[in-house]
Amino acid sequence: MNCVIFFFRFIKFCVIRKLVHNADINQRMKLTKKKLIELLRIMEEGGTSYQAKKKTGVSIERVYQIWNEYKRVGKVPELGKSIGRPSKPISPSEEIIVKKSYEKYRTSTSRIVLLIERDYKIQIPIYTIHKILLKLGFAKKKEKKDVRNKKWIRYERRHSLTAIHANRVYFGGK
Repeated sequence: MNCVIFFFRFIKFCVIRKLVHNADINQRMKLTKKKLIELLRIMEEGGTSYQAKKKTGVSIERVYQIWNEYKRVGKVPELGKSIGRPSKPISPSEEIIVKKSYEKYRTSTSRIVLLIERDYKIQIPIYTIHKILLKLGFAKKKEKKDVRNKKWIRYERRHSLTAIHANRVYFGGK
């Protein structure tokens, strides 16, 4: 038993810290398919949620969530499917506005955002405009993403004093 001991005028106090389930709230937890099946196997065999938590590296609350979902549906739950905000469908009026603006100005997506805002007084997100331009055939999909080429990192050199940054301050004439 872990105990923090305090001495106060010849009296010894022992304080035991309360452990909470979500103590590591800032830590990322990723449950893979393999860990998910291991979690369900432990729970099926009569293991405790604490054993499943230790084995898979997720919180006890998450173990209970997955176990209850498994009991309710009767099959292994699919993780990572249909998560996040649902995509908003593109309206036909937005398509017409984007098509007219592109045919009139023949410019990039980022510029079309500003032109539509100026001309039509509505805001259409840049990714929505890009989707519409792809659909209409006015834009091409990038084959590979741009990778940042960073050849060196500032202030990290082989020898410590080859690159330093110093400021000089005069205070009261000194």
